[in-house]
Amino acid sequence: GMFVFGLCCRKQVRDRFVPIVAVAAPVLSFILAKLDVLSASFMKQYRRHALVLIMVVAAFITPPDIFTLCLLTIPLYLLYEVSIVIVSKVHGK
Repeated sequence: GMFVFGLCCRKQVRDRFVPIVAVAAPVLSFILAKLDVLSASFMKQYRRHALVLIMVVAAFITPPDIFTLCLLTIPLYLLYEVSIVIVSKVHGK
């Protein structure tokens, strides 16, 4: 994943956090939806806030350049959208 990107660009990417975030987001969303703590409408309402938070997390994980930041932000945001779908399925909508 990001390790290969780091090799190609000759930049160090702290990729040990990427799989943790990638797996934890949908799983945590599923668990919180099962406990009725999280709803799809809440996640949809706070999409913009989630995008900013994702960008901040990506900025800490990646080297300080905008290309790498975008390269990590896009898949993490897509995982957020997948989490919305998962939560919707849990609540049967």
